[in-house]
Amino acid sequence: MLYNSKVEKKDLKTSLNYEINKQLEVTTNDLKLPTIRTEPKLNDLNKTIDILVGANKPVANKPIKVSEKEVYLTFDDGPSENTSKVLKILKDNDVHATFFVNGHTGYKKVYKQIVNQGNVIGNHTYSHDYKTEYSSIIAYNQEVDKLNCFLEGIGIPRPILMRFPGGSNNTISNNYGGKDIMNKLTKEQVRKGYQYIDWNVYSGDSDKVTENKNVIIENVMRESKGMKSIVILFHDSKPKTTTVEALPIIIQNLKQLGYVFKTLSINSPVIHFK
Repeated sequence: MLYNSKVEKKDLKTSLNYEINKQLEVTTNDLKLPTIRTEPKLNDLNKTIDILVGANKPVANKPIKVSEKEVYLTFDDGPSENTSKVLKILKDNDVHATFFVNGHTGYKKVYKQIVNQGNVIGNHTYSHDYKTEYSSIIAYNQEVDKLNCFLEGIGIPRPILMRFPGGSNNTISNNYGGKDIMNKLTKEQVRKGYQYIDWNVYSGDSDKVTENKNVIIENVMRESKGMKSIVILFHDSKPKTTTVEALPIIIQNLKQLGYVFKTLSINSPVIHFK
């Protein structure tokens, strides 16, 4: 290849780089070299670091790339008779959810219905009694293990997902286990192999024993605005009848906004309070 002597050095360099890159591209294509993907490993590393360190506020774990608008419906404190109603709504709308359950011996069939319908169960401790479970690390572990044994006893595998009663940054636990109890517990549960999940959209259905249906809808839609990955906190305990009433409307609203409904897993975006 010939170049005019008047061509500036920087233009010559650019031209040479173009030719070299072009040749390398052709050579690579001819060889049909396999594509090496390293991103998942980096994601796993960053995800682990985020779990251990935590964050100042609930945020989706940044290394996980979300290619679509996604929503994770989560329900705490059940099951109850409301859970069966929630399950029917989910089925009718062809979506699934994650249920962070407690130990309710009278609803063994409902636990199985949750799983059989394609939903996910997470550990929310057996009793949800702050005074008992937050008195020490040992006491909390006992509450977690008691629920695991109960679930396994009715044929449901030990959950790998966990939600702390009150969230991982609750302060009521300070009254029973000291100011550092949640910091210790979050590290302990990660060490034991659990993934704990908080939330970044609060439905407000626990602000009152039974909150107004329209307030719940407005809370969810307001807090979801502009977000690409959302984990919504609902409750399906016995008093939460208006949560059941609000749910079909919320699902339809989110579908219209283009959200895809998913269940939480060990690979989901990590939502942590800290």
